[in-house]
Amino acid sequence: MAHGPHAPRPFLWYNDLVKLKFKETPMNLVGKGKTAEVFDYGNDRIIKLFNKSEDIKSIKREFDNARIAYNQGIPSPKPFDVVEHEGKLGIVYEKLEGTTMLELMRTTDNIGLLVEKMVRLHKHVLSMPGESLVSYKDWLKRITGNETEIVSSLKSVDESKGYCHGDFHPGNIIVDQTGECKLIDFMNAVKGPPLYDIARTYFLIQEVNLPEDTPDLEKLRGLAKYLADAYLQAMGHTYQDIGKYYTLIKKTRPTELESNQ
Repeated sequence: MAHGPHAPRPFLWYNDLVKLKFKETPMNLVGKGKTAEVFDYGNDRIIKLFNKSEDIKSIKREFDNARIAYNQGIPSPKPFDVVEHEGKLGIVYEKLEGTTMLELMRTTDNIGLLVEKMVRLHKHVLSMPGESLVSYKDWLKRITGNETEIVSSLKSVDESKGYCHGDFHPGNIIVDQTGECKLIDFMNAVKGPPLYDIARTYFLIQEVNLPEDTPDLEKLRGLAKYLADAYLQAMGHTYQDIGKYYTLIKKTRPTELESNQ
């Protein structure tokens, strides 16, 4: 288990980042993703510490998006502070106890029950207002550098101000021992039509980014397709409903992944 020598330095978002005093506390690494590491910080809190390549605006956006979600009653960890530690910026969150829904799906015989929980949570998220979030059209334009084809495609899809998580999939849902689900990772949250977020989830569930020599790779891909179809059906939609959004997401996804590297 990795240790950081000291606790991070909190910041406040006013006109500029303001450095404050901090208490020295060991930090234990509990998880790692593509863009950040997660450390246990004690007192029922964790720190999501971003790679140095992540810019301040993106981290601030996640903090603001997470705060909006929590304040609106979306089941999610409370965000406390934006911090600096050894030249990296991070966010202090309430610590959640539980397991990702993705891990549970790998070990359970009752995937149907988990799909029901996932759908119930997503419908709740999509019922929330998203007026204060960036538009999904503006977000797609930004990550693609206003690519002409994408800008043209955006003219044919709807405007809306609903809350779209942007990264809603089983790996971002924490299930506790009582079966309660909470949502994490709000960096890609935007305002837009529910069908856009449903299409994102349908796409992301099927996105199996594993090496070609992975054992049972085709089986895993088949299971992912089955899960995506079960999710879409439980949401009460068909591919025809989400098709134009799915096509748009498929076009922009490679550029999105490049921008996250």
